[in-house]
Amino acid sequence: GIAGYKYVAEKRQQKTSQLIFEFQQKTLAPYKEKKLTVDAVVKQTEEFKRKVGGLVDLAPVLLELSGAMKAQGHIAPAVILMRPTFEKLQQSPYLFFLFGYALSAFEEDQGQYAEALKVLELMNSSKVKFLEPKLYLDLGRLHLKLGNKHEAKKRFEQVLEQYPQDEMAKLAQIYKGQL
Repeated sequence: GIAGYKYVAEKRQQKTSQLIFEFQQKTLAPYKEKKLTVDAVVKQTEEFKRKVGGLVDLAPVLLELSGAMKAQGHIAPAVILMRPTFEKLQQSPYLFFLFGYALSAFEEDQGQYAEALKVLELMNSSKVKFLEPKLYLDLGRLHLKLGNKHEAKKRFEQVLEQYPQDEMAKLAQIYKGQL
């Protein structure tokens, strides 16, 4: 019954916690200290993802790792690790948006504006949204970078009309002035 379920769930959580701890000690910490190559990190991370399996458990660790990879200039491998997880997170809106904002920023940092835009458009199609003024501003910025001035203007105006008191409205006004 319920006691059996709780026992199994607790054991699974203990195992997951142990796997996360080991990954942080054997992969993340050495990588941050530049004692582990990016190729080794990618390989160990893929193995870690297979072992853990649960996206909710993986997401915070992968976000931390991707930040460390960005700090060391390894943005492309970070994107490779993040993209499959992002695409599976749509059932978890908060994590979906956290991952999406990070992934779109990494894509933009690589000059992959169309890919970054795809990520944001997928986020925009979600029924649940977080940080909408930022989302619309970023959509506008990327459209502007891609030369889609009409779409960019539409997004900047969306921020200005729907969120006039938000800090993003000030930025939207500046970007709109560049059109």
